[in-house]
Amino acid sequence: MNKRNWKYASLVTGAALIISLASHLFLIGEWLDGRYFTGSGDGLSQMLPFKQMLYDQYSKGEFFYNEGFGLGGGTYSQLGYYYATSIVFWIQCGITYLFEITGLINHPDLFYWANIILVASTLRLAAILIASFCYFRYMKFSKVASLLAAAIYGTSIIYFRHIMYWDFFADAMLWLPLLLLGAERIIRRGQIGLFTVMVGISLFDNFYFAYVNFLLGGIYIVIRFLVRADGGELGWKRQLWLFVKSGLIGFLISAVSFIPSAYGYLNNERPPFKGEIPLFEMPDNLLLSGRVILILAFTVFCLFLFSFYRNKKFRFFAILVILGMIMHLSPMVASMFNGFSAPQYRWEYFLGFAAGGLAAAGLDMLDRVKWQQMGIAFIGAGLLYYMFYRQDENMYLLSFEDWRQSFLLTGLAIVYVALIAFFLFKNRPGSRLLLAGLLIAISVGTAYEFQVRELAGDESKRLPTESMMKSEKYIGSDQVALIRKIQEAEKDSHARIDWMIPTRNNTPIVEQFLGMSVYSSILNKHLLRFYLDNLQIDMKRESVSRYATMGGRANLYALTNGKYMLIKKGEEATVPYGFKKIAEKGSYAAYRNQNMLPFMRTTSRIYSKDSLEDGTMLEREHAMLDGVILDKNQASDFSKAPKLKIEQNLSIKPDRAVYDGKVLKVKGKTGGIDINVKGLPADVKDLYVSFHLERLVNTSPHEYQLSVNDYHTLRKANTSIYRTFADDLTIRIPREKTVSIRLPKGSYTLSNLVVQGEDYSLLRKTVQSKGESPGKLDWNGGSTLRAKVNNGKENSYLILPVPFEKGWQATVNGKKRPILQANYAFTALPLENGSNKIELHYRPPYFLLSLLLSVIGIILACFDVKRSRKSI
Repeated sequence: MNKRNWKYASLVTGAALIISLASHLFLIGEWLDGRYFTGSGDGLSQMLPFKQMLYDQYSKGEFFYNEGFGLGGGTYSQLGYYYATSIVFWIQCGITYLFEITGLINHPDLFYWANIILVASTLRLAAILIASFCYFRYMKFSKVASLLAAAIYGTSIIYFRHIMYWDFFADAMLWLPLLLLGAERIIRRGQIGLFTVMVGISLFDNFYFAYVNFLLGGIYIVIRFLVRADGGELGWKRQLWLFVKSGLIGFLISAVSFIPSAYGYLNNERPPFKGEIPLFEMPDNLLLSGRVILILAFTVFCLFLFSFYRNKKFRFFAILVILGMIMHLSPMVASMFNGFSAPQYRWEYFLGFAAGGLAAAGLDMLDRVKWQQMGIAFIGAGLLYYMFYRQDENMYLLSFEDWRQSFLLTGLAIVYVALIAFFLFKNRPGSRLLLAGLLIAISVGTAYEFQVRELAGDESKRLPTESMMKSEKYIGSDQVALIRKIQEAEKDSHARIDWMIPTRNNTPIVEQFLGMSVYSSILNKHLLRFYLDNLQIDMKRESVSRYATMGGRANLYALTNGKYMLIKKGEEATVPYGFKKIAEKGSYAAYRNQNMLPFMRTTSRIYSKDSLEDGTMLEREHAMLDGVILDKNQASDFSKAPKLKIEQNLSIKPDRAVYDGKVLKVKGKTGGIDINVKGLPADVKDLYVSFHLERLVNTSPHEYQLSVNDYHTLRKANTSIYRTFADDLTIRIPREKTVSIRLPKGSYTLSNLVVQGEDYSLLRKTVQSKGESPGKLDWNGGSTLRAKVNNGKENSYLILPVPFEKGWQATVNGKKRPILQANYAFTALPLENGSNKIELHYRPPYFLLSLLLSVIGIILACFDVKRSRKSI
């Protein structure tokens, strides 16, 4: 680059940084006051924990698997939706690691990741502004208009909404203008290099937003086919061929990330959305009070400059804006962009991009406008604003008690006055620059107003503080003290602690211990089915994308290496059988499991999964304790499935309710049924209460509480998009003569009642006979597990509480052996008699194949670039 180009690049970069900093001024002030730019919901529950976990994992040289991800899982594929393959996050990790090894910082903790969100956001937004500026300059807008368009796009309120709640969403805003720039290079010059690279980067970085951006890119390309520039463009057949070719090469380049991540998505378990999705509905007011996107008043004004539609650039972006506004008002479109699931409004940054393009086109042509045209545009825009005001039932912006409530209308008035002033003085030098500066300031001010109104709330109560994060609501000192005491005394590094702060299933990651819960949009479907269906384990709160605890069921704790439990005092009824209090601190107590099975177990007793299809949950637990449950195609010789006594002598009495054996109508504020269990054997310790429950009439949009004696759990409303539809429940409670099921007022299906008693004799017998490990384990919780097992009793299988997952490969005494799906969601290996040297290695699904495809894609891309240069 020559001196002039360096100066030009420096000016653009400087302007981008100034606009980005100005857009973050409110958040910088909040940060200086000790508040972090992250949501107290998913921000604290998912984003920070995953960053911390992945960085800890990467800095140890482990990139694929983590035993601490719930009950264990492949992070490369299951967290590909989040940060595992995020290029922006990798850059943050690289810089952080460099700082750490040079001694500039200590090993980063959660507070470090919370602090750098603002820094990363400011730099990311500057990069977005530069990338979009380059696109608009390529579209032959003036420099001033290009900067305006970039500012309108970059400072769209959706950017700050994304950063607040799910900051990796905002990366898509960086890749979109570069993807569209690549598309324009194909359309105008037939050059596929940039488009190929951006397809590869998009698919590599995040498969979900690659899908969103490709849908948006498809819409863009189709409209560009219809609105062609004046000459110099390739024919549509040639364009189509180049798009297909470059898209395929880009896909090959991304394969090493995309294929494992896509597999993780396909291997997830999430019930289909069953709610009604209307064609049109106003999710929010995109002109006056939007929570997702707001259209700048100048862009709305430009829509009504009808004479400008003769200009193809103006017409192209106007079509995109109008189409985007219509799409925004359609939940069906929102569902399409969310993979045809529940409507989610995450794509609207494209509308901000189109709005910026229309504003740039209007600014470059504004000096041609006549008074009459301006009057028509004022009236048209005013009528559109009035229509959106009248259609919004929640409209409050005409209340001028607070300047924030009237900012957008004030901005509208300022824009209109500025347009009149521009028209009067349009021949004065710098008039266009002043107008552009004012419009950029209004766009930045709109972002500021949105941050105050929607993200921070009154007195910034929505932004978490350090004191909040160090409280018992997130990282409680008493909780951590008990956990550290357990870790210091415990020799088994794989022993798990059942503890999580309510609703924060990633507490084990936050408080740095091996737990039994996780919250992630993508999880191992076998584990989810294990919880929701195979064993019906209640998690105290119904919700998709998470699992937690073992429902107080002692058999399951023994089977999954659940050795400890923390509870808050007053919740002693939830403590499982056989757990003994070992310590307490403040409001919390720690318990130790007295009936532990070793991490590795061997058995020759095999039960067929099919034979247990009609079995109760307790019968399935006993089969897992006594042997191993396998699919019928994994073994040839099966034992007879266990049958346990089901209590028949039940006396059911309604309480403040009417019950006919199938439908329960609760008349009081709460009510239900009392089940008197007669003739229980004296040695029964716990009751397993199973039933089918559905709420028939959704009287409230909120979740409701189900109580079985002293055990309480929350169920989702019928309309909730997070409902699991796992309505067959099993609740473990300590032995009582009466089982009381209580629900709030309403109508329910309550059927298939089963009560079984558990005396734990089989658990005690199994612990006594198999309480010692059959060998030595060498595993740091990562991608390689080694073990030596002495199979002196000639058992057939080794059982491990490692979740079954495609990607594990095993050798026994140097020979490849199949890994079997055992006990519904875990791992078993066939053994040889005598000594067994076992090695398990994990690689993301199809990793070697996808790596080969990526290498082929890079070679093809280099060859194509070389050939295109020769042709030039």
